Amino acid sequence: MLPSTEASLLDWSINLMADVVEMEHVKKMNARNIAMVFAPNMTQMLDPLTARMYAVQVMNFLKTLIVKTLKDRKESRDRLIPGSNPSPRDENGDQSSRQLVHLMESNMEVALDDTFEVEMKDKEDSAEEEEYAEPREILGVKSEG
Repeated sequence: MLPSTEASLLDWSINLMADVVEMEHVKKMNARNIAMVFAPNMTQMLDPLTARMYAVQVMNFLKTLIVKTLKDRKESRDRLIPGSNPSPRDENGDQSSRQLVHLMESNMEVALDDTFEVEMKDKEDSAEEEEYAEPREILGVKSEG
């Protein structure tokens, strides 16, 4: 019943939300959370009280659309790949570009986490060193002999 422009925009936004939910293990956003974030922006109501009254319904509707999109994607993958292989490959045995992007993002997240842990360890070590330093050295004044 939506005009084609609005239907296309809704389809695109639901697919975008579903993409985020598929990365829930990294992004920490499930269907309910992403629907909660987007719901207030998906309607145009002049009266804030009316908008607030319908906010939960819009959120639940978005969540339903996201879950349906994820289910349709899974069913589509299951039809294409018997046994629902978690790492689909093309006819040459190569992984799809979407999967490669996912693997790259996962590896980047791990690398960022490792870098953060190293930086935090360095800060802890330097804090311990400062704890035992002479008070003048902390202030930038070198102590003499």
